[in-house]
Amino acid sequence: MQNPRPSNVIIHIVMAIALLFALFAVGTLIYQISRFTDTDDEEELRLYEKQQAIAFVKLIS
Repeated sequence: MQNPRPSNVIIHIVMAIALLFALFAVGTLIYQISRFTDTDDEEELRLYEKQQAIAFVKLIS
């Protein structure tokens, strides 16, 4: 069996590092997108609670 050429080994190592970097980038994007949508939901919930509190105060007055 022949040993792989040194240049092939270097290329495989560089490609493995590039793949890990790409996976990290995709994971970061997914995390940021999920954080962004959660923030919108929380803001809508706060607005809804504020509207409910105002309606409750008007009902009592």
